[in-house]
Parts: sequence; structure tokens; C-alpha cells
Amino acid sequence: MNALDSLIGDPLVSGIFLFLGLACMVLELFVPSGGVLGLLAVGAAIFGIYGLFHQGHSLLAVVAIAFFCVAFWFLVKVMIRKLNFTGSLPPTTSTSVDSRIGDLLGKEGTTLTPLHPAGMARIEGRKIDVVTLGDFIDKDVPVRVVDNSGNRVVVRRTDSRSENG
Repeated sequence: MNALDSLIGDPLVSGIFLFLGLACMVLELFVPSGGVLGLLAVGAAIFGIYGLFHQGHSLLAVVAIAFFCVAFWFLVKVMIRKLNFTGSLPPTTSTSVDSRIGDLLGKEGTTLTPLHPAGMARIEGRKIDVVTLGDFIDKDVPVRVVDNSGNRVVVRRTDSRSENG
């Protein structure tokens, strides 16, 4: 018990534990520790503050408590802001086109399978997964790419036959 009394009674040790508590709180922001660093911060701060009370530095201990409460509130506020995404993506990001199909808009090809409403078409010599706007299109029918967004290629029949196929 004498070694513990000498640790608690030394102002330098209390200052070191207070500094370690603050350092662990800051590290908790940047290092994914699952709360271990936060618990170490709380433990070190409590031990440092207890040491200050034990040494008779009550005013300094109260100031340290207030400082750690404000620091904890600030760090929690920063963490919540860090986890909360308040911005929005620009419209061009959400409708970006896959680079492999970006040049197909307006190109013509032929269906390889019946489109009910999805299937395959050969456009500019490439076999492409395509969809229609809800129409059913038979096999070996000429089609034109009318839209592409993301990885979706939308086609429409190009000949003068009726749309219901």
C-alpha cells in the first residue's frame, strides 16, 4: 500500500496520468480501438484527479474535472460530426456511366435474345446486356440505344413495325 500512496501523493504522477487521459481521448478519434482507448482515458483521468484530491489540490482537481468534461463533450461532438455525412453528391455522380458502355448512346444494333424487357443485343460488334422501356422486342430486331446510366443500357426498336411485337 505504501507504493500506491507514493504514486497518489506525487504531483508529477497525477499530471502524467491527466496527460495520458487527454492523449487517449484524442487518440480515440483517430484510432479504431473499439472504446479501449476511451476507457483508458477515463481511467487515467480519474486516477490523476483522485491524486490531486489526495494531495490537497482540490481547486486544481475541480478545474481538471471541468476541463475533462468540456474536452469529452467537444470530442463527442466532433465524433458525431465525423460520422454524420451532411453533404450531398452532385447529380453527375449518381448518374455516372460505366466507361465500357458510355459511348453507346445513339448507336444501333440487333437483339440477340427476346427482350422481355431485358436481354442481350449486339451493338457495334459487342454483346451488351440491355433493357427496354417496358416493351417486348423479339430476337433479331434492330434497336437503338436511347439512354445509358450507371451500368444500364436502354434500347428502343428502330424499325417501323408495331411496338407490341
